[in-house]
Amino acid sequence: MTERIYNQKYGDIVYTENFWSGRKTLNINGVEAIKTSKKSFSVDGKIVTVLGSYVTGVRLIIDGECVEVIKKPTWYEIVLALIPFVMNFVLIGGAVGGFLGALSGMLSILFMRKTGNIAYKVLITIAALSVSLVVGFVIAMLVVALLY
Repeated sequence: MTERIYNQKYGDIVYTENFWSGRKTLNINGVEAIKTSKKSFSVDGKIVTVLGSYVTGVRLIIDGECVEVIKKPTWYEIVLALIPFVMNFVLIGGAVGGFLGALSGMLSILFMRKTGNIAYKVLITIAALSVSLVVGFVIAMLVVALLY
């Protein structure tokens, strides 16, 4: 996921984070930042620290100043993302239910970031829950069919 913002002091900031691997890249005013550690970059002699992730919100600390790149999720986005996790864990159960619930919750937050409309966010949650439950029940039926 790529986010572009403009900051009056630092100019154009382009932050990219791979959802699956967590790999992060940073460009400030067209200059690619060099990764110095897991959460730190160096650009034009300045150390830039990245706090958070695409899911939890991203802030950059540049020379002691905080620049918000991605806003934190709101309380209702967190509640909506927890619904698929809890429902999968309760209805499917075990490791499969937990995995599908966590995956659907993370993907619902990922897609909720793309829209500002609350109705769409609810529909995204319902879709993620529905797909994950169907996949869970298909997996359960396959396991039952293989065992008997």
